[in-house]
Amino acid sequence: MNSRLPNQLHQVDGPLLLRAFFISSFVLATTWLSAQQPGYCASRGLSTLHGFISKVSMEAINNSSGNNNGYGNFTNLSTKLQKGADYTIELTPGFVNQPGGGIFFEYWSVYIDYNHDGVFGAGELVAHGNAAIRINKSFPVPISALNGPTRMRIQMQPGSEQTNPCSVYSYGEVEDYTVDLVTSIGAEAQTTGPQATAFSTDTHEFGIFPNPSRGGKIVVQLPGPAAGSAQFSVYTLLGQKIVLGLFAPTADTTYSVDLKNLPPGIYIIEVSSDGIIEGKNC
Repeated sequence: MNSRLPNQLHQVDGPLLLRAFFISSFVLATTWLSAQQPGYCASRGLSTLHGFISKVSMEAINNSSGNNNGYGNFTNLSTKLQKGADYTIELTPGFVNQPGGGIFFEYWSVYIDYNHDGVFGAGELVAHGNAAIRINKSFPVPISALNGPTRMRIQMQPGSEQTNPCSVYSYGEVEDYTVDLVTSIGAEAQTTGPQATAFSTDTHEFGIFPNPSRGGKIVVQLPGPAAGSAQFSVYTLLGQKIVLGLFAPTADTTYSVDLKNLPPGIYIIEVSSDGIIEGKNC
């Protein structure tokens, strides 16, 4: 079945690279080809003489980073966070043993870009506190957060609390990480009849090919036939929905989607279904 998108968008020749995640009424499966994120403001410490970030631990992130001279880019390290759940982050300072150094009272701030707009805005300061030793801070992940990988920023500096995610400190250190926001982690389907099949988010995903698409047409392959109609949406990386369409019920698992009217760029395609999706590798 072919589904053509609206023609209101300006056509520009060039490659389209799509990021995809699949949602059914029973389970969330996520496939991100890379955690590409928008540009963020710079923040760092100019000197670590009065302390540096020694270790960050939260879920799958357990990074003994040591002294990075004011800034550490660890966006290659990631952990999944479930929306609506509470998490605890453990933050450990380190101190240098040299003249002018010593143990200092450190102030921490943790930000997560929940709406993926490249800015740590109001409501995205998720934890803050102070101590001269290791500190543990808990925070909830809001249901309203957008799914997918986004930036987490950790700032540490001595002396007094500051809540500017773009600060440059005379003394201190900043580290950036990636968190992957999801609706459910390892969820399984609830049996509602003989057709219901549970499956793991680690092994069942929907696919898109070719990716990147140079002609603007892609094929979406579901992990199994949808019992009801399926809906697809296309978003920009800022979370703006720009296309909405439907797949009619079919015994097939592949659908053709025409995206040639989208300008070149990186997009997110979301597929959802109210019907039962069988557990089948794609």
